[in-house]
Amino acid sequence: MLNLTVLTSRTTKSSRATPHFKNTEGHPVWVVTYQKCVDHSARVASVLMAHSGLRISTIGNYLGNDRLTVGDFPEMRIENNQVIFEKTPAMVVVRSCLSKAGHQYFTFLSEEECEYLKDYLEERLRTGEELTSKSPMITPKVRMKPFIKATNVGDMIRKAIRKSGFKWRPYVLRACFDTQLILAESKRAHHKRLPTVLDGA
Repeated sequence: MLNLTVLTSRTTKSSRATPHFKNTEGHPVWVVTYQKCVDHSARVASVLMAHSGLRISTIGNYLGNDRLTVGDFPEMRIENNQVIFEKTPAMVVVRSCLSKAGHQYFTFLSEEECEYLKDYLEERLRTGEELTSKSPMITPKVRMKPFIKATNVGDMIRKAIRKSGFKWRPYVLRACFDTQLILAESKRAHHKRLPTVLDGA
């Protein structure tokens, strides 16, 4: 699982520095944000960005007609209304139509992510929803569209961050993931930079 307690400042494309990601009590914002996510769907969306490096536009799109599905998690299966992960970290396949660069790539779910996804999907199963490989991974609260819209994904993550006492944009969750990859790479002391999931996203 990614170590979310060791975070550094970094500069975004807008040239604004992202501060150290801890609240006044010294707790990482990501941990506090997850705790504030009473809504399981908001919690899942948050960890998909912070632990797997996914874009908001991969989780939900503008029209709400396509995005991540249950079938994009090949190492997860549903049996007797229970969600089972065959292994952790578990793979997530991002199809080319969901990728900003237009090509397919894969990333992984941390153990913590798997627990959140399991809780969320089993909650939906208990309400009587039938989940298939084509079912949306995250559904909107108002089912006018099968998939959640990108604006709704951003709104629910932003709300959780605000409850944590911060004013940052949801994208800092993905910046956290990028920072962790850089730190992990530096520890390996490779002479050549390793490709990351963000390069292909």
